[in-house]
Amino acid sequence: MKKLYILILVMAPTFMFGQVEKNNYEFETGVDGFTSLTRCNMSYDVDKITVTPTKDSNCQFFQTSDYVDASNNKYLEIRLKNNNKGFSSIKLKSGSTVIFTGAIYTDDADFVTYIADLSAEENWTDNKVIGFIFTNSDADIDLNSIEIDYIRFTSSIATGVDMLNLPVSRTEKNTYEFTTGTGHDGFDNQTRCSLTDELDNVKLLNIGSTTQFYSFAPSLFYVDATANKHFAIKLQNKTTLNNTLRITYTDTDGSNPGFVEGVITTEDTGYTTYIVDLTADPVWDGNKLIKFTVKASSDTYDIVNTIDIDYIRFTSTAETGIDLLSTASIDDVDFKDDASIQLYPNPVQSTLRIIAPNTIYKIEIYNVLGQHVLESNGTSEMDVQSLNKGVYISKIFMENDRVSTKRFIID
Repeated sequence: MKKLYILILVMAPTFMFGQVEKNNYEFETGVDGFTSLTRCNMSYDVDKITVTPTKDSNCQFFQTSDYVDASNNKYLEIRLKNNNKGFSSIKLKSGSTVIFTGAIYTDDADFVTYIADLSAEENWTDNKVIGFIFTNSDADIDLNSIEIDYIRFTSSIATGVDMLNLPVSRTEKNTYEFTTGTGHDGFDNQTRCSLTDELDNVKLLNIGSTTQFYSFAPSLFYVDATANKHFAIKLQNKTTLNNTLRITYTDTDGSNPGFVEGVITTEDTGYTTYIVDLTADPVWDGNKLIKFTVKASSDTYDIVNTIDIDYIRFTSTAETGIDLLSTASIDDVDFKDDASIQLYPNPVQSTLRIIAPNTIYKIEIYNVLGQHVLESNGTSEMDVQSLNKGVYISKIFMENDRVSTKRFIID
């Protein structure tokens, strides 16, 4: 059985005892502490380093002796010559967190200076031990080198090619079966997670906080949302607390964001297939970048047990499974159930009645996408026959500026 394991561990410190601050890496006498290598080799030659991939994906090199003062140095400048035809994406990481993903030119004739403004990146603060990942976006294997003249983190922006605005080359991929044993089937972008390939499965190790969500995404692939309106994920959730799955999607340029979210069972003894019909979602169209986030309904996460994922599929026809939206969490619209509010009948078919501790002057109804779908004023009853079956959230405005929310189901 193909499986993707999700495990949470306590987040390691952002820098280790004994490391010192270093914001500029000029490579005048050596590799400047970049000695942790994965799927690449590194050599030093006359004021530059040369990174040579040994496999066709995720060439990585990390700092082991120094850290960057991220709070006071919000700009990155890197000068390199990419002799490779396939590796066109670059990531800056600190620990398991991807700070940004950008693009670089390929098959260069000379060195190019690239820049990135990191001031808006919420994870670029405090002291950071850094690493870089070059990712192959081409189907052909190219193991030619990437020469790096310098890497600088500064307090003011330099002149160069903006890596964050240079388009990243992506290809269509609608199904992720985790069968190849390499490359995580494209899920190369993780927040508070690290991925390890195994035979017929991928192990996703969460090394984030016990009080924070974790997410994973493919950075070099998109889903054809126009042709594939149905989503399915087969998983076994062995955790005791991590019970919410969110799928976030945007256009390839980051615009038109949307998401769906629902509750998954915990402490599973077998696999469960969850499905979502995205046909009615107007945002789900065109080419979409996707990201998966696992959350807990409380402020505490299970840091020991795993979620095993067999496959992730976006298809033109629906599979059989549990509708994820029918289990949707009210966190979709950042609401919390109010125990003092009573809704009846629930489930409801026609008229929804509300009992509240204060006088009601307005009721708003939202679907699980967080979209406002119905409203009434000055009444404690609502006719909901016009709405489709599913899970909804009522937002109840009462006297004394009190606002409460309550989930209900239309059957």
